[in-house]
Parts: sequence; C-alpha cells; structure tokens
Amino acid sequence: MSDRKVPDNKTCDALLRAPVLKLPARCSVVAPASPMDDHMIVSGVRKLEELGIIPPERVVLPGKQKYLAGSDVERALALVDAFKDDSTGVIFCVRGGYGCSRILDLVDFELISKNPKLFVGYSDVTFLHCALLSKCGLVTIHGPTISQLRVLPEDDVQLLVQLFTSHSKPEYHFPFAHTLRSGEAEGRVLGGNLTCLCHVMGTGYEPDFTGAILLLEDRGEALYRIDRMLNHLKLAGKLDSIAALLLGEFISCGPVSSIWEVVLDILGDIDVPVLAAVPVGHGSRNVPLPLGLRAVLNSDKKTLSYLDCPTDDYR
Repeated sequence: MSDRKVPDNKTCDALLRAPVLKLPARCSVVAPASPMDDHMIVSGVRKLEELGIIPPERVVLPGKQKYLAGSDVERALALVDAFKDDSTGVIFCVRGGYGCSRILDLVDFELISKNPKLFVGYSDVTFLHCALLSKCGLVTIHGPTISQLRVLPEDDVQLLVQLFTSHSKPEYHFPFAHTLRSGEAEGRVLGGNLTCLCHVMGTGYEPDFTGAILLLEDRGEALYRIDRMLNHLKLAGKLDSIAALLLGEFISCGPVSSIWEVVLDILGDIDVPVLAAVPVGHGSRNVPLPLGLRAVLNSDKKTLSYLDCPTDDYR
C-alpha cells in the first residue's frame, strides 16, 4: 500500500491557462505532424460543428512532403499563427503520426505565452504538450485529434466540451481500469505517448517529471521495445521520482497482461500506485485529460481528481 505525495517545483499558480470557452466559439485546425486525407478531415470538422465549435471555412494544410504535412517551417508557422489568431479559442490537431519534434526549435514560445489557448491532441502531439508546458507553463489537453473525433463515443466527446466550457475541477472514475498497485498519490498529471516521451528526454523541451502522475500510452510497439523504453525512463531517473503511474491503452502491442508484467518488473521496488487500462490513447476511447495540473490518483477507487481547473475564468 502506497500513500505517496512527492513535492514538485511547479504549482498551479505558476501555470498558464486558457480562457474558458463560451459556445458557439471558433477554433483553429493545425497539422504539426503527419498529413491526413481530406475526407477524414471533413468528417471530424462536421463533428466540431455539431458541438458548436466553428472550424475554419476550409482546412488548408501545407503541401504534403512524404510522411509530413508540409515543411517544418510551414507547420511551425501554422501552429504559431493559430495561437496568434484572436478570433479562436481552441486549437485542434489534425492527427499525430510523426513530425512534431522537428518543429520545436522553430516555434515562437514567447508569442504563445502571450496568447494562451486551449490546445488538444495526443500521440506525436506529446512533443508539443511537453514543450508548451516546459517553455510556456501552458496547461494543455491530452485528447482526440480531428481524425479521432468522428469515431469516439459521444460521452468522451462531451467530456472534452465540458473541459473547454466550464471552470470546474475535473473528476474521473475509471470503473473498468485495473489496479496494479494500491495507493493514493498527489502530483501533476504529465506524459502521453511513451515513445515520444523517451525521445523528449535530454532535450530542452523536457518538463520536470518530479512528483508527477505519469500517463503512458502507445501503439504498435513490440513488447521488448516497451521494455527498453520503460527501462530507459528508469535509467534516466524518471521513474524514481514520480508519484504514481497511469497506464492508458497499448494498442497492437501484444497481450496487455504481458505489458503490465513488464511495467511492474521495471518498477521493481519503486513503491507507487499504478492504475492500468485507463481508456486513454489510440483505442476505441480517448478520455480527455488536462496535462500540467495537480490531481490525486486513487488506484483502489480508480479515481483521478484534479485540484484545479484547466481553464481560467476570464473570457
């Protein structure tokens, strides 16, 4: 049984939060990583319209360059322009894939700090979540991309809208999750895609994971690669300092029970609460979670209770 509260060196008071959204509201759509077919973009955009979130009249992506949705400069400028646009309050990413790490050195984070907006994405967008927190202190939302919006359960989509439009402290209960290690811990919720997190380590965009409730998810990684990445986090001293571990979906990575065994083996005597099979990531669900805010994870009750709001109450 673990009751772990590890101090960290950032408080919510030091964080930057976007204004609460009042619907109907305009949004921006950006492609900081890989491209996506127009018909899939249209489908996701229609879902936004149903929610009272008004997308651009036409989503125009930079010219496709192999596995990227445009040149690095084009994608970086599009991201900064979205933050600079005073007519919009929320930014959605088209998809993940690959490419966000290539634009980090080209992004004007000082400008973004002066124009906070709600920012949503997952997978490769993990690089941007880390950078926006470490460089701007911006609270972001680990949640669906445009490509995923069209297939998510309505409950998950409504949770996202609630995060945008209310100034309240989110409360989550994951009844079908699995308690791998008992306990309760308080810390900032950080993380995202395991592969991306390993590649942000040692860069200037790595946030401080001390005392974090660390979220991990991934897709299409062999068990030995998951082992290698978790071991990398341990060797880098990241697992020793976290408060708790929150495991999302590991899709097409082999038997999930084997993944959990590897996690517990790598943790060894690091005594932290671990809650697994949380519906976050590349699966059929992707519950939106604010990143950067403090929360309390109770792995026995299977609850995640935030201690602050992801939005500011000014408009």
